[in-house]
This record gives sequence, C-alpha cells and structure tokens, in this order.
Amino acid sequence: MPDDDWCHASWYVIYPVARLPHLARDSFRYSEAARSNRCMRRGMPVWERLTRQIIPIRLRNCCYYHSVDWPKVAAEAIRLAQKVPLAAQQAAWLPEDDTSESQAAYERVWRPYNDLFELVNECDLPERECEAVTDLLDPAAAICLHHLAGSLTYVNGRHRAHALMSAGVRWVPVLRYHCCHEAQDCSPPYCYRLTGPLPAAHSPDCELTSPNVLGRLRLPPG
Repeated sequence: MPDDDWCHASWYVIYPVARLPHLARDSFRYSEAARSNRCMRRGMPVWERLTRQIIPIRLRNCCYYHSVDWPKVAAEAIRLAQKVPLAAQQAAWLPEDDTSESQAAYERVWRPYNDLFELVNECDLPERECEAVTDLLDPAAAICLHHLAGSLTYVNGRHRAHALMSAGVRWVPVLRYHCCHEAQDCSPPYCYRLTGPLPAAHSPDCELTSPNVLGRLRLPPG
C-alpha cells in the first residue's frame, strides 16, 4: 500500500488500568471548565492509583465520572468488546456509487458497530452505566492511546481513566490505532488485543484483511 494511501485500522485492547498512562497535575487543563472537575485537577499520583487497586473510592456525587459504577461498566464493556471485537473499526471509505453492491459492502463494514450498540441497549445496567459502556466502546469516544514523542499518552479518556483508577478497576477496553503500512502491534505483552482479520471491504489491499493475519484474542484473568 503506498505511503500516501495508508489504511488506518483500530482495535480494542483490554488494558490494565494500573498501567494506563500517567495523569499529571496539569492533565485536565486542556478541558472546558464544565469538565475540569476539582476532584481531578491534581491528577493521579502513582502511589494513589496503586492504593485504589486495594482500597477503591466508593460512588460519590462530586462529578458525573465519579458517580458511575465503573467496575460494572468495565466488566460489561469487556464482555461486549470480546463479543464484537470488529466494532472498533470504522469504515475507511464511503460508497463509491449508489449501486446495491456498493451499499451492501458499506453496510457490511459497519455491521459490527451497529451490532455492538444493539447489545449495549440490551444490557441490564442503569441508564448512566449504559451510557458509560457506550463511551468506552464507541471509537469516537473511547479511551484512545497513542505514542507521542516516544511516550504513550491519551487522545481521549483522561477523565474516565481517573475515575476508573479511583474505583479500583483492574481491566478496561481501550482503543489502539494501527497503520497497515507497519503491520505490527505495539501493545505491551501484558495487554489483550481483541481483533482478527479485518473485513475484506475495510479498505482495498489492506494487509490486515488477510486470513493469515490473526490478532491475539485472549481473555483477561477474572
């Protein structure tokens, strides 16, 4: 695939919350005032995130994020990500024409994404927790990690990462991106990548559409 025609794929990785990137004191300065909550402004020191793995903070009303039952949300999000792992993909193209074949191919690419949200609507959780499950799995809102200047950092999800750490959650789905020009997964070995070959219609000549390209589909402990 030419350098100027890369196909960007994405996948869920079941990531240990204690190993998520650092949340420094100034991690939330970028946000609008309505979301830069006082309970998060000092970040999350390493000693505190490790302590919360043993002594989690209970639900509280200081902000939306800390009022969500994140252990239940993360468990449900992991279950659904394992059930529909290709929901992490978004179509890399639009139908080239109005033919039924082109429209059908486009719908096939989006089918896992649509299936995922049908499952979210069927989950037996309160409305607020269902919304949080959606945010963890929707590629447009998920906790997304990428490398910047050699360090792993957030694209989305600092507030949810803080709340997950506070609640003592052990594992959570995050989103990772992959460019088909470099057919490799840089996720650490202690993570659990959920993907298989992409649908053939994902993008022409994408290396990951090959049936010989398999992801590491494993289940996190517990």
